[in-house]
Amino acid sequence: MTTRRLIFGILFVFIGLSALTNFDWFHYAIPFIFIFIGLRILLFRKWCSRAGAVRSSELHQDEINEIAIFSGSDKRVITSSFTGGKAVAVFSGMQIDLSEVKSKAKTMELELVAVFGGLKVIIPKGWRVSSEGAGVMGGFSNLTSGGTDASPRLHVKGVGVFGGVEIIN
Repeated sequence: MTTRRLIFGILFVFIGLSALTNFDWFHYAIPFIFIFIGLRILLFRKWCSRAGAVRSSELHQDEINEIAIFSGSDKRVITSSFTGGKAVAVFSGMQIDLSEVKSKAKTMELELVAVFGGLKVIIPKGWRVSSEGAGVMGGFSNLTSGGTDASPRLHVKGVGVFGGVEIIN
């Protein structure tokens, strides 16, 4: 049984007991859960890496489709015919490195969503980037520069809800 599953199970038991009795179980349960998680992180460092805090890997595909929920992700995309894709980060951080991709298409589209987390995309130098996005109690920023009319064009759409989306080169 995973620790996350154990914690959620205990939490639901306390919710049920609180509904059946007038005793405020949450007054004691929530601090104990946080103490338990903190001690596991401090004393068992191996547990943190096993839980998948950040998974770093290379992708050899033309289209990305990445989702990170309650975890981290660090992807480096290597392809000679990139077409675009989607990435979603929920309560997590994600970095997608596109700096080494090439594209046969003149226009590509990338959709980015960050909810209570962060999403950072690194694009190749010389690409034109157009973006339309919004930050809802968060941020959406395009910090790229460069590119000519002959350069490949990446159109980025997205939103950062209580989180941030950042595009850089």
